[in-house]
This record gives sequence, structure tokens and C-alpha cells, in this order.
Amino acid sequence: MMKRKSAAKVKMSLVGVAAVTLMSAGLAMVNQAQTAKARDYNAEIKALQNQINEYSQKSSELAAQSSTLQGKISELQNQQNSIQAQIDLTTAQQAQLSQQITDTEAKIKSEAQALSKILQAQYYSSQTSALDVLMNSESVSDYVDRQTRQQSISDQTQSKVAEIKQLKADLQSKKAQVDQLKAQQESQKQDLADSQAEQQQLLNETQGQEAKYQELSKQASAKKAQIQKEQQAWIASLQRSNPSAAGQIVANSQCGGGYPFCKATPDSTQRSGGFQAFGNARECVNYVQWRIYRLTGRNELHGNAKDWSAVANSSAKANTAGIMTGGKNGHIVWVEQVGTGAYEGQIYVSEYNWRPYSYTERWAPISAFNGGFYDPLG
Repeated sequence: MMKRKSAAKVKMSLVGVAAVTLMSAGLAMVNQAQTAKARDYNAEIKALQNQINEYSQKSSELAAQSSTLQGKISELQNQQNSIQAQIDLTTAQQAQLSQQITDTEAKIKSEAQALSKILQAQYYSSQTSALDVLMNSESVSDYVDRQTRQQSISDQTQSKVAEIKQLKADLQSKKAQVDQLKAQQESQKQDLADSQAEQQQLLNETQGQEAKYQELSKQASAKKAQIQKEQQAWIASLQRSNPSAAGQIVANSQCGGGYPFCKATPDSTQRSGGFQAFGNARECVNYVQWRIYRLTGRNELHGNAKDWSAVANSSAKANTAGIMTGGKNGHIVWVEQVGTGAYEGQIYVSEYNWRPYSYTERWAPISAFNGGFYDPLG
């Protein structure tokens, strides 16, 4: 019986060890997945920002094209207005020439009627012998005057009719030229209208594409904001339980950063010279207040860590305070440097109480600091 119990104990022990091993492996996998997820957050955010930049650039380029096209359309409209003014003038000239031709035709008709009467009189005169005309004349001189006057009238009338006919021909020739000019102007106006219609269609298409890229940029921005929100929620959940998952811990010790209260009792009230603080020893706020005091000689009292977001006034850069608003009171760090190259999008920070009451240094994603950054020198 003792052997069976021993065997059973051994078996139970092995099962327990296996269970613990599996749990440890599972936690390790969870931690790895969470760390990978953090990297994925940054990659997604960066990719979306690249998309937003691309969409914004295309939108700006299309806006410039729209402005150029709008200028061309306005220029074409001005040309159309100028051509229309010329057409109006040509139309007035057409009307004037048409009226002149009508008046000339009336004159030709009147002169023709007068000529007809003269010719009739000449015809009847030709039926009278020269002797009769001479006999009816008071003198030879009177006879010669009658004959000469009658011939002169006939010649003048014929000349007048010929002159009027030539005037009509000239007017008709001018009218034909004006008609041709107007046809050319109408054709030019139509060409301008067609060109304007093409430019307007291109403008509409360009503005449509611009609106499309603006909408894509808006959607990408909304998606980026959502991912950042999800990242902040995830980081907040890890702040105390698993801080290394939200940023690789580079240094972890009791003291660091020149902080003079690193060995004081946690949460105790500490003062040094003119330094006055809101937070207590070995807390994140107290450490940042000390760094600012050492840098500027000022005591910065802005409340709990997340309350510092109200004074955020800077982008991420060295010698600023980075603020997280997650959790009950949030968390605040001191930015030592901004990463480049492989560390682009990251900041190197020093802090207290990321790990309970300890000093740590780590790389962290800029996007984790949703409360912004406070520059005491800004």
C-alpha cells in the first residue's frame, strides 16, 4: 500500500510539475504575444501615418491641379466673353449693311422708274420729226437746248442707276465678308465652349479624386486613432502587472537619474533645499519634479501624473516629461532621447515606480504617451 501511495504521490507531483510547466509556457507565450502585439501596434500606426501622408500629398497635388484648371476655365470664359462682344459688333454691322442694301435697292428701283419715264418720253419724241420740233421751238437755239437737255437727262439717269448698282454690289460684297467673319467667330466661340467643357469635366474629375483622397485620409486617421486607443488600453492594463511588455527594460535598480531620495521609504515626504513636491519619494511624479527642479530651479506642481496632460505643450524630445493617462493616476516619465533608425517612433525614458518604487530606463513607443509631453523650457 505504501508503494502505491508513493507512486501515486510521484504521479501527482509529475502532473503538478507538468501543469506548472504548461502554465509557465502559456504565460511566456502570452507575454511574447503581447510584446509582439506592441510592436504590431507601432507598425500599424506607422503604416497608417504613411498612408495619411500619401493621401494628404495626393490631395494637395490635386488641389493644385484644380486651382490650375479653374484658372484655365476662367481664362476660357474671358475669351468667350471677348468673342461674344466681337460677335455682337459683327451682328450690328450685318444689320447695318442689310439696311443699306435694302435702301440701295429702293433707290435703284426709284431711279429705274425715273429712267423708264425718260425713255418713254424719248420714244414719243422720236416719233416727232425734227422739223416739227424745230417748228415748235422759238428758235434754233431753243431747239438745240431741248435736244441737248433731253439727252443729258437720259445720260445722268443712266449714270445714276449704274452708280447705285455698283454701290449695291459693294455692299453685298461687304456683307458677304461680314457674314464670313461672323461664321468664323461663332466657330471660334464654339471651340472655346468645347474646350471649357472639357476643362470643366477634368476639373470635376480632379475634384472628385481630391475628395476621394480626403475621405481616405479621414478613414485612415480614424483607424489610426482607434489603434492608438486600443494600444493605450493595452498598455494601461500592463502598467503594473507586466511593465516590460509595454517597453523593453534596459536598466532596473533602486537608484538612478541623480534622484536623491532613491533610498527613502516609499511614499514618504522628502524635501531637499528649495525643492518642494506634490508626489512622494520614489513615485513617478516626484522623480520628474526633481528632474525639472534640477534643470530649471522651479517646483512644478501639477497634480497626479495624468493631470500633467493639462500643461502638455510639446512634442516628444529630450528633457521633456512624457505623460500616460491610463490607470487610476496615470504615469509620467523623463525623456532622455528620441530614437532614430531602428528606434524610430520610440523614446528612451527614465522613471520611477514603473516597477514598484524602482528606477528603470527603457525604450517606449511615443504613441503610448497619450497625455502628451511637457517641456519645462518651452
